Amino acid sequence: MLRGDSTYNVSIRENDIIYVPPTMLAQFAYFLDDLLFPVKQVIRGLGGAFFNTRNTNGRRNNLFF
Repeated sequence: MLRGDSTYNVSIRENDIIYVPPTMLAQFAYFLDDLLFPVKQVIRGLGGAFFNTRNTNGRRNNLFF
């Protein structure tokens, strides 16, 4: 704050939007997440079908157990 080049300092006001770009590691993680999204949906659906023992009404779902 006391030293340095303050040429590019910008005043920030209320309701301003500040965008911070992701790091290279975050970009890679987002890429993997997008790549594996269909697989995750299938696994999540199978997990819900096999391990969710109650339906939306609170009654037991005896479909697999």
